[in-house]
This record gives sequence, C-alpha cells and structure tokens, in this order.
Amino acid sequence: PARHPMGMNRGYAKPGQGYGAAYGKQKPQYEAKPAHDMPPIGDYGSARSTPAPAQKDLVGTALAAGNFATLLSAVKADGLDDTLSGKGPFTVLAPNDAAFAKLPKETVEGLLGDPEALKDVLTFHVIAGELSAADLLEQGEAATVNGAKVTVAQLDVAKADIKTSNGVIHVLNAVLLPAE
Repeated sequence: PARHPMGMNRGYAKPGQGYGAAYGKQKPQYEAKPAHDMPPIGDYGSARSTPAPAQKDLVGTALAAGNFATLLSAVKADGLDDTLSGKGPFTVLAPNDAAFAKLPKETVEGLLGDPEALKDVLTFHVIAGELSAADLLEQGEAATVNGAKVTVAQLDVAKADIKTSNGVIHVLNAVLLPAE
C-alpha cells in the first residue's frame, strides 16, 4: 500500500469492494427510508385538495353566531332578510340579543307591531358598502340606508369586522334608535 503524505497508511480497494474495503470497513447497507414523515412529492393530502368552506352571507353569519335571535326575527318580519342575503355589499351594525334585552319590552313589541317604525330602526343599522371599523373611525360618521347618519364615536361596539360573503358585521351592545 502507498503511504499517505501525512504519515498514514493508505489502503486501496480492489475493484468491486467499494469505499472503506481497503481500511477493513464494510460499506453500510442502507434501506431506502424517508428521513421524515412528509408525504411524497405532489401529494399534499386533503388539506390542500379540499376547498375552504364557503363564507356565509350577513344573515347566515348572524344566524350561525347564535346571539342575534331578536335582530333576525325583526329582519325577517320586515322582509329585510332577502336584501341582507343578496349581493351587497353592506355594513351591518348588528345589536346582539343583550342589546335588545336592555330595551323596554314595550319598545320591542311596539317596533314589531309597527312595520314603518321597524323599517326605520332596522335600516338605521345598515350602511350601503363594506366599511371596516378603521374606515368608520376615519369617517367619523356614516350615512345609513334609511338616510340618517350615525356617529361612530357613539357606537358601543362589542366586536368589529366580522367578514361575510356580502359585507361586514360590527356587533353592537346597544340598539340604535333614529331621531324622530
């Protein structure tokens, strides 16, 4: 065997012995195992092949939330549910059930018994177009569908910017009553 320049003996393998045979070592026999638990290339599993669930519209989102029963019954009684399920976009200032519970019972019953008054109150909670909380704050006030303006600083917002397929919902802790 030839001598290594640094003083080590250098062995030479015979043809077919492979690396290390000259040093008295056997070449390790490796099994083809993946080094990780990743799926094979091109197979990304069901997470990527299944489309995301479709986003619900304003009415569907409010219904799924479970805390807008009074608002939804009023919207249905007025026939506004078809509009709010339509193309939009709309911004809805949605009083939750706790907000309606703060109103005197006679007020709620009176609204449900007076279609014009109910329409005025409900459309006072709807703004044409999709406005985020940041947009509303920047504007300071917004024109509602019933023609009156709502002052943003006076809103008691419980949760903002709930995105829907046809707009956005801002949850309120109080029912807005338009000036008469």
